[in-house]
Amino acid sequence: MADKREKPVMIGARVTPKAQYGLRLLARVQGRTIAEAIEWAINLALRQTRIGGGLGETRLATLVDAIWKFESEPQRIAYLNDKAPELLDFDDRAAWNLVLRCEDLLHHLYFRPHFEHDDEFGFQPAFIPVAADDPTRDTQLDEIEFNFDLINLHWDAIKHVGTELAKAGEIEMRFSLDEILDGSALARAGIT
Repeated sequence: MADKREKPVMIGARVTPKAQYGLRLLARVQGRTIAEAIEWAINLALRQTRIGGGLGETRLATLVDAIWKFESEPQRIAYLNDKAPELLDFDDRAAWNLVLRCEDLLHHLYFRPHFEHDDEFGFQPAFIPVAADDPTRDTQLDEIEFNFDLINLHWDAIKHVGTELAKAGEIEMRFSLDEILDGSALARAGIT
């Protein structure tokens, strides 16, 4: 079965008559339809556009290829938030901010350093997962894993509540998933 994200979509755009004329000529020169010439131009621009700076610089096409591998919108937003947060729109940023403030949507993973002997390099550190209440855990080595099953299931509500909270300027309060779903998150923030 073909990926539904690969099905062509209709877009509409207003361009100047000069740009339209140039597009028709471009399509003729390349032996393409106008739609194919537009897609070619978009792909060329994605390959030439660089984002980030210094060592973190990458081509936008590389980022799009990496993001497109994820099946769900929340997974794509999580990846984009990690790699190029400046590219998130207001609603996506607000929704992801709410995810980060809801403990029900996060799994905290804790680790403890453990040294294993390696014949070539001597003792090398390895990191063993441990329980949150383990006194030997290293708080510098904790990681967050997202509960994408719950996030995907409730994404529309998370996005709506996150956007409303951000519009009202509330970006710090923590909420449970139940509060997000039953509307009490908005009420707690003074939003009616």
